[in-house]
Amino acid sequence: MKQKKLDIMQQKGSGFKVPEGYFNTIEDAILSEIKTEKFPNTSGFSVPDGYFESLEQIVNSKLIIDQLPDKEGFNVPKDYFDSIEDTIFTKLGKETLSVNSKEIPKDYFDTLEDRVFARLKDENIEKETKVISLGARIRKVWVPIAVAASLVLIFMIGYNDGSDTGLNDVATAEVDQWIEEDLINLDSYEIAEVFSDIELASGDVSGDDDELLNYLNGTDVESMLLEN
Repeated sequence: MKQKKLDIMQQKGSGFKVPEGYFNTIEDAILSEIKTEKFPNTSGFSVPDGYFESLEQIVNSKLIIDQLPDKEGFNVPKDYFDSIEDTIFTKLGKETLSVNSKEIPKDYFDTLEDRVFARLKDENIEKETKVISLGARIRKVWVPIAVAASLVLIFMIGYNDGSDTGLNDVATAEVDQWIEEDLINLDSYEIAEVFSDIELASGDVSGDDDELLNYLNGTDVESMLLEN
């Protein structure tokens, strides 16, 4: 009896049937289902935080930028490159003139030494030791003394000869006046003849006038003249 039922059920089937080609597409169907479950149920787009709060400012900025001209704001003047070479050379010429104006004059160092010494001489002229030439020294000091000594000698000779020379009445003040007013002139050669035994050094003689006068004041001029 049982065997009979099984045969009948086997003939009728289980009531389930696998679609045709089911196993050929089962792998793709499973993978597609898995991917769908992984993605969230969204459209894939989201609005940034605070987007609508700053949207107006962004739109206005974009409008301002669009209204600006499509230029950099700089342009080359007309014919600029045609005259740029002349402009550069003109500029270089001016700079060259400016540099050359500071050059050292020609022969500057050839005369530098003379100009330096001349400048130093002018600055130190007041500090230099006073130098009086031998001729000037004789004219200033020895000539008046020699004149006075000559007058004394003439007076003594005339007195010894017993002749009246007319100089007895000549006052000393008058003789001094003659000397001061250069009424009696003697050159250096005449003085050298009187003092032939005295060797005078040539060249310039430097010294103090007061020392020379003190020496002469302490010398017996009359004795010197009589000895000569």
